[in-house]
Amino acid sequence: SKAGVYEIIYKNGNLSETAKVTVKENKATLKAKDSTLYVGDKWVSEDNFVSATDKDGNKLTVVDLEVEGTVDTSTAGVYE
Repeated sequence: SKAGVYEIIYKNGNLSETAKVTVKENKATLKAKDSTLYVGDKWVSEDNFVSATDKDGNKLTVVDLEVEGTVDTSTAGVYE
């Protein structure tokens, strides 16, 4: 739960070995926005995507993400 470098000591009788475990801050982000369309307009998932990063803070595109849900632009309604 806390970023840092932690030392773990393994012992076997008179022998010991130290291992370092590095815990990094999770830099994953995801931002999306709402939108309004009119019946007959075209919609693609990129329309509501703002930005995203992976755990290391590297930028992601919408094709790197799992997108669930559909929009039926021939029928008025609210779609998630």
